[in-house]
Order: sequence, then C-alpha cells, then structure tokens
Amino acid sequence: IFLYVSMQNYFLKSFTVRNIFVLFTVASLFILFYRTKMNELFLLSWLGKISYSLYLWHMPILLMLKKYYLPYESSWWSISILFIILLLSISSLSYYLIEKNGFSLRRKLEES
Repeated sequence: IFLYVSMQNYFLKSFTVRNIFVLFTVASLFILFYRTKMNELFLLSWLGKISYSLYLWHMPILLMLKKYYLPYESSWWSISILFIILLLSISSLSYYLIEKNGFSLRRKLEES
C-alpha cells in the first residue's frame, strides 16, 4: 500500500499529504504492536539485533549495486530484492561474526 500510494502524483507533490500518510502509518503500526510483546515477534527482534549492522552496511551495498548492477538495465524489483538479500545476509554475518564477539570481549575486559 505504501509503495502504491507513494507513486501517485498527488503524493509526490504534496508535503502535507506525505507527512500525514507517514504519521498515519507509524501510528497504525504502534497501535497494532502496542499490546504485543516485542520479544514474541522473532523477525522484529532479530532486525533489532542487527540494526546497527544494517545501518553500517546499507550505503556501501547501495553504492556497489549502483556501480556494478544498475548499468545492466535491471528491473526495479530485481534490484530491490537483491539489495534486501545482500543487506540482510551481510548485516547478519557482520553481527554474528564481529559484533557479538566484541560484546563478549568487552564483558571479559570489564570483569578483569
């Protein structure tokens, strides 16, 4: 729904309509998840764990795709799916191989 509405002409031109739509979407998600324990939602919990890695890796992956994949006239859907797959896989590898070990190293250093 968000993609469809965002591609409409009135949505692109109106600052107020865009902000009201984003506010309505965020408020709806907050109300939807307010009563649900976030720990029970595995996907959101996992995304929360790897969120810093997502932040670190999203721009290098976008630049890599722009340089090596976009010149070949690929469809928007294939680029988006490839980006999401690359971002989630690289970010989870980065979290589990680097960040998680760093957390345990910090605890060991704090104990000594």
